[in-house]
Amino acid sequence: MDVARCMAICGGNMSFKFKIGTMVRKIEDPGTTQFRVIGLLLCDRLNVRDVKTHRAQIVEAKDYEEVESSSTIPDY
Repeated sequence: MDVARCMAICGGNMSFKFKIGTMVRKIEDPGTTQFRVIGLLLCDRLNVRDVKTHRAQIVEAKDYEEVESSSTIPDY
């Protein structure tokens, strides 16, 4: 889907909680693994990749919060 069509569906206003490349973690379990945002989807969903296993998954943005990037985590 191109950007113009996406804007038309959303009523011309698209706002995302995170940017691509942002490091995030689950709000309920902050001690677990961190994820890197690799895609922004409609309906407040994110495509994220686990920084340890490199496994991608689609999640809801409301369940995640931004974290400070650590120098020990490789930048892929």
